[in-house]
Amino acid sequence: MMRRLRDERGIGMAEVMVSVALMAVVVGAALAPFEVLHLTERTNTHQNESQDNARQTIAVVAKNLRNTSGQNQLVNLASPYDLVVETVDASAKPAGSQNARNLMRVRYCLDTTSSSASLTSGIIWEQAFKWTTATPPAQMPGVTCPDASWGTSRILAKNITNKATSTRRAVAQPLFQYYPSASPLDTITSIRIKVYADRVWDQAPPETELTSGILLRNQNGSPTASFTATPGVAASRKITLNAGTSTDPEGLPLTYRWCDVTTQTLCDDTTKVGTGVLYTYTAPVAGARKIQLQVFDVGGLQAIAGPLTVTAP
Repeated sequence: MMRRLRDERGIGMAEVMVSVALMAVVVGAALAPFEVLHLTERTNTHQNESQDNARQTIAVVAKNLRNTSGQNQLVNLASPYDLVVETVDASAKPAGSQNARNLMRVRYCLDTTSSSASLTSGIIWEQAFKWTTATPPAQMPGVTCPDASWGTSRILAKNITNKATSTRRAVAQPLFQYYPSASPLDTITSIRIKVYADRVWDQAPPETELTSGILLRNQNGSPTASFTATPGVAASRKITLNAGTSTDPEGLPLTYRWCDVTTQTLCDDTTKVGTGVLYTYTAPVAGARKIQLQVFDVGGLQAIAGPLTVTAP
């Protein structure tokens, strides 16, 4: 037993330190792939979140745009980062509401200036403005996004980077583009939505871009008014009025109002002399008369032609 106790064979401190060092190298080499996999997974997660964010935004906006059904025009406000449309409210109509078609205004705007938003982490807000009167109120939202005094608000998407610029993208990108142009509003026939989203702006991968286009198939275009005025036979004081060249872009029927504005400048019920696409007007006296035409489409949009000076014989 004493001989075993005096035996100095075994592992020295140097061997222990070498073993520990080798183990650290082996463990480090084994952990490196796991770290790379973790970083790759996080990157993919961020990219997927950005894509889902952009896709969800486009889906919600497109749904309401395809459901637009305004009184006179579908688009109430059109700017690169702010859009207001009239659409049908899917919720039940309030009791006593005179809003026959249960319409509402929906706003989509990009916030990059509030305390919770920035150029590299914008927020898309959705606001809903409802009414119970027979005609839509004139109230529109202010420049603030969202406008607390205009309807209810909810966050539609975060981490929107349309307004951000960098070496990858030198200029900001509009959220909405309008065709053929943004003005006048009743001529807009389609809207293009382009959403840029990035979960972490200063890290890979680069921002996600998703685009979609919506055709405003229910848009009511303004009619055009034009007419001819032909004097009748001598001493008849008659003028033949023809509005057959007036048109409606949807090909729907038009309503016509003829006015004699010789002594007044406004064409209304007090100066109205007749209706119909063809009308023979008998002037009160012979001589030069100023004739004006108003045409109205089924949605209430109107166009004016004239006044045209013609001599009643």
